[in-house]
Amino acid sequence: MTAATNAGSDARDQLRAGSHAFLYAVTDISAIRILFVDAPAALGWQEWRRLDEENAATHLRSALHDLGVADDLLDASTAQLSGAMNEAALWIAQQENIEAARMQSHAALDRLFTAYLLTAYIPA
Repeated sequence: MTAATNAGSDARDQLRAGSHAFLYAVTDISAIRILFVDAPAALGWQEWRRLDEENAATHLRSALHDLGVADDLLDASTAQLSGAMNEAALWIAQQENIEAARMQSHAALDRLFTAYLLTAYIPA
């Protein structure tokens, strides 16, 4: 939330900054295995997903809403973009070189948002 707020008033910049901060935080070497391997195994995927939806996905949904994503696409967009970041974190957790994988994932996330924002953003 702090990264998004510090990104300025443009909703696109806030979405990017918040998403990168999320991916950076959850892929910290001390947290990644606990968050994306151990926690889902211990809690079960359904409970883990519920917690994710109540926390990170709520902020993502709000950011997409602020961008002007149409209501009929808001839930699907949130699920797909959240899923992409979660899958990136899982992929990073499995890589031998975590730092290189993180850099690649951030680059891919930039491309994903660039493509998405070309069609999803509706200027006020």
